[in-house]
Amino acid sequence: MHDIEIGFWQTPMKRLIFSVGTWQLLLASAALRQEERQSQGLSEDYLVLYGVGLSGDMKQAMTEGATATWDWKRIVWADDLLRSPLPAGQDPLLTMQLLRARVGLSRVDEVWVGKLFDTPEKVAVETYSQSPIVLYEDGLYTYIPHEYTCGLHGSFLLRPERLASALLTGAFHKRHLSVCIHESGACSQHINRLRHLHLFLVKCLPIPWDLRRVPVAEIDRETLLSVLRDTRGGLSLGPSGESVDERKGNRVLMLGQCFSRSNLMFWTEELTIYRNAVSRLQELGYTVLWKDHPRADRPFFPALAEVTPPESFWKLDTPPAWPIELFAEELDLKACVSATSTGLFNLRELFNLPAYTIANRMRWKHKGHRKVKNLVKRHIPSLADCPSA
Repeated sequence: MHDIEIGFWQTPMKRLIFSVGTWQLLLASAALRQEERQSQGLSEDYLVLYGVGLSGDMKQAMTEGATATWDWKRIVWADDLLRSPLPAGQDPLLTMQLLRARVGLSRVDEVWVGKLFDTPEKVAVETYSQSPIVLYEDGLYTYIPHEYTCGLHGSFLLRPERLASALLTGAFHKRHLSVCIHESGACSQHINRLRHLHLFLVKCLPIPWDLRRVPVAEIDRETLLSVLRDTRGGLSLGPSGESVDERKGNRVLMLGQCFSRSNLMFWTEELTIYRNAVSRLQELGYTVLWKDHPRADRPFFPALAEVTPPESFWKLDTPPAWPIELFAEELDLKACVSATSTGLFNLRELFNLPAYTIANRMRWKHKGHRKVKNLVKRHIPSLADCPSA
């Protein structure tokens, strides 16, 4: 009887999950679904949605997806608070105070984020600085070793006598927050707080050296597929997608990206790379289904369609805010082509779909993007290796 009473009055674990997009939301929901099966404990899960420059369609999709994928105790938006970078003059301590008030929790048992190297996520985990961190997969950057830019500030290292005074007055904490939040890169304190990782691609991609000590909970294929199918039930393909279903042929999905949006190259340069890839696939006898990236400010399809034979080049008109993983199962695809999209790996692991990359055509100086490109090139064959239809 005593044991029953203890179980009945058990305090639920409070988990706070931060999600920056629809795919991240689906992965986090799959991880939660898997944890529920493996644990008999009670939990209350709170969701914070955010993102920089989100379209109205994306925000609506994230809100609808949240209610469809998991039973949340509360869902709040914080895109006005979690920005990258923080606007000049915006006090991180005030931002954290406002975020805590909006969430409505003074403490949580776990903070879930998809990354630890960008400003919004660092604000999130600093807001609940005493809570363990759970990191769930957020694209290929999860598998790239972190750049560390956060440690003791130089003025304290050069003048050690300042450190004791700074610790007593709170200046050290303020200086640490300034460096931690405003500088690009991970904070070693956040890495040390990691409780475990939720990863889907861990079977085909190596865990980076700085995360190898952290326990890994693999998101299994069937759990993720169940989340995708449950979510897919409420969505429909657009008119062009339905027309594609009537089109017979060897269909290859090509996923556009938006490197020009991040100033990694000019838009026209990116367009030329895609145009050459589409032309190559058509020479091989494939019908190309094109999908623009959901965050692309300027879609590539109209410009590609102007110079591409229409009988073998189609726009895949799925709801733009949702990842292609939701719809690929019903498209009868022969392969997938992209530069560095995580979709290359996801579609291969979920649906056994051959994947080919055009990453070798990208010329980037940014160190992080070069690492992603090299990771893709090591694990995905080049488009040059794609056989004829």
